Amino acid sequence: MPRLIALCLLLTGCMAGPDYERPVLPLPEQHRVDADIELTGDELPQWQVVFQDPVLQGLIQRGLENNLDLAVARSRLREAEAALTRARAPLYPSIDLGTEGERERESELTDAGATEDTYTFLGLLSWELDIWGFTRRRAEAAEAALQSAQWSIYARQVSLIGAIAASYYNLVAVSEQIDVTNSTIATRVQALKIQELRNASGVISGLAVAQAKVALAEAEQQLPTLLNSRLVFENQLRRLLGEAPAAVTGTTALEDIPLETGLPPGLPAELLERRPDVRIAELGLVAANASVGVAKADLFPRVSLTGSFGNESAELSDLLDSAGRAWIATIGVVQPVFNAGDRRAALTAAWEVREQAQLAYTDTVLGSLEEVSNSIDRLARSNELSASTARLRDASREYLRLASLRYNNGVIDYIGVLDAQRQYFDAELSLIDAVRDQHLSIAQLYRALGGGWTPEES
Repeated sequence: MPRLIALCLLLTGCMAGPDYERPVLPLPEQHRVDADIELTGDELPQWQVVFQDPVLQGLIQRGLENNLDLAVARSRLREAEAALTRARAPLYPSIDLGTEGERERESELTDAGATEDTYTFLGLLSWELDIWGFTRRRAEAAEAALQSAQWSIYARQVSLIGAIAASYYNLVAVSEQIDVTNSTIATRVQALKIQELRNASGVISGLAVAQAKVALAEAEQQLPTLLNSRLVFENQLRRLLGEAPAAVTGTTALEDIPLETGLPPGLPAELLERRPDVRIAELGLVAANASVGVAKADLFPRVSLTGSFGNESAELSDLLDSAGRAWIATIGVVQPVFNAGDRRAALTAAWEVREQAQLAYTDTVLGSLEEVSNSIDRLARSNELSASTARLRDASREYLRLASLRYNNGVIDYIGVLDAQRQYFDAELSLIDAVRDQHLSIAQLYRALGGGWTPEES
């Protein structure tokens, strides 16, 4: 018996199924960018450096502390830790204590109906030897699930930070557009009053008054949609913070928010080490690979050891001091013989799940490269658009100044002024959108590059 046990322990070094090896993917040297885009900056740093606005930083911190999705992710991490402990438990012997009391009455025909009491106290041991790595492969899959749960927290953090930043930028932008619209409405109300006075004096016709009313109505038409958008962004931001819908006050002006326009190169090798979704996809492949080992080990014999040792006594009070020692040791071997192809089919299915996980991993890597390339280009184009829109705003302002001057000198009619006002108003709103899009592009690139901090730093 001791030799057999020693042999079994030696065999537990075996592991059925393939050991994991990271797939070799044909990755480019660098993310694809157009030739006219210069990659000037370093990789994106931690979020506090990317998003420097103090108000936004405070909102992000509150979100990281209170967001409900993050709380769920942390709970799932604790669940995965418990699952790993359970998966590893069969690697060790299971020891239980049990006690039993029995009263037996003999037949009156054979033993005068005598009654006999028996009390037993036993220690029970059971242990299935992991000769083929069945349990170790299951533990390997559980460990991959634990690491995936850890990376899921980082993924949600990166996504949450980007989402809070995006909601904040949208809120600031729409608030400024509301201010511009209210200012424009006030200006056009005053202009309408002047036109009505001039019409009453017979200086101008009613056509100019009608034109002023149309211009005022056009500006007023913008306001309800903008007000609704502000409420939606405020509620969206509050939800991300784990709070009930409410107004968000104290936001910084868009022009005062620091704007980082450098374009980080972000090489693919570094991307693979940092993007949470890529790591999660690879850990899914690790778990699927381990499951192949579990299914393969299930084809081989299962060896288990069981035993018990304890005392037996006729009196409960003497149970622990009784000289009635009892013990038993058993080794059992179970070899699957016929199961209608169930276990072979399970192994085939495990290989297919592994193949699906590898394809999903490859697709995630390619998708990440696509997202980074698109995000880099979007940031570069948003910088160009903001600059051109600023020039348009400046030109429209000058156009309005000259048109107003010519109208006051009687050179042009009021329709020329209204056209200049309309173009300047539209240019102001467009410039707010363009600057907002610059900030949104940075937030998107931050998410695309995986956040800019490693798990150890978070």
